[in-house]
Amino acid sequence: MRNKLLNKAIEEVLMEEKSLHKSNNTGFDICGANNLAWKEGDTWYGWTYDHNKNRYFFDDIGSTSLMELWETQWEWEDKQCQS
Repeated sequence: MRNKLLNKAIEEVLMEEKSLHKSNNTGFDICGANNLAWKEGDTWYGWTYDHNKNRYFFDDIGSTSLMELWETQWEWEDKQCQS
């Protein structure tokens, strides 16, 4: 069931991102960090898109709180910046 929800969330975000790129006539820079977090039961899941590497990174293990999910993401981003 988690795979279906994850796939649906990815498809929705990709469609939204394509729409933003098409309608981006304001000079607003949308090439910053992109991410999404959601809760299933007592567990938080999320993904982050790295524009430099043109790839998505998924936290499919989950976290017990939204703060824990963000801390994991920030730790990963710090490691990416150092390498």
